[in-house]
Amino acid sequence: MMPTKVTCAICNKSFEFINNTHLKQHNLTIHEYKLKFPEHPIKSDSLRKKCGDSTRGKTYEQIYGMRKALELKSLRIKDAKIQMNDPEQRYIRRLKCGAPEFYTPQRKKNMSDSITAEVIEKRKNTFHKNLELGNFKTKIFGRQSAQAIQYIKNYIIENNIDEKLCYFDKGGVTGSEYFTVIYNPITKKKKTAAYDLVITSDGKHDIQTIIEINGPWHYRLNDVLQDPFSPSCPLKTNKHTKLDSYNIDAMKINKALELSKEVFIFWLDKNELVKITEPIKLINQ
Repeated sequence: MMPTKVTCAICNKSFEFINNTHLKQHNLTIHEYKLKFPEHPIKSDSLRKKCGDSTRGKTYEQIYGMRKALELKSLRIKDAKIQMNDPEQRYIRRLKCGAPEFYTPQRKKNMSDSITAEVIEKRKNTFHKNLELGNFKTKIFGRQSAQAIQYIKNYIIENNIDEKLCYFDKGGVTGSEYFTVIYNPITKKKKTAAYDLVITSDGKHDIQTIIEINGPWHYRLNDVLQDPFSPSCPLKTNKHTKLDSYNIDAMKINKALELSKEVFIFWLDKNELVKITEPIKLINQ
């Protein structure tokens, strides 16, 4: 059975949690108490489990709210940059991750110095060649995804929207996007679709606003008419043409107009938010 109390190392009184209010009687802060009595816990096992159960599997946004989550993440990024600029800290991290002990900061520096401009140019050419051939073993579209996520968070904050009433990836009501089913009248097939940001009035199905964020591989009508049957993106596994991509986007927006009171498309390339008021016509192949 888990201990429900912890004992103060100074006065032997029992608490569920030894806090600063109690430690003021001993002229100590929690930090000083931990340093002075490292073997004595300040939180009971039962309270520790209760706190863990309440946050397990949740995102920062779900636990702290959007504003606090952004503050905490910016602090983590700042601390990480400070650590990664210190060769000794990088060495300690590598050892903790199981890197060989001979991988010292000096050895790392020697390896970096050996990378010439010629090597960098060769790597750059290889990357662009893989891009043309569609050979991808790593994520190369992360920048656009990060831009989309940041836009969603900024939109929620700037418009004073309660994120608990929203659906979006890694936050909001469920920590995921709002899914629906769209129907293709051309191919007579159904398809699952997800929207980047869905804002409700009740945290359920009374949808007020839907925003779709279109980055690379999403096309306007003029782009499609110029070259409809070329691949929509250079990924080797991609089977869609620009025309397919346009029609799928059109079906999603048309379904959004049925679900929501207002619908927008945010185009990343032009940093432009466009309101959609009428259904988009699909193009027959």
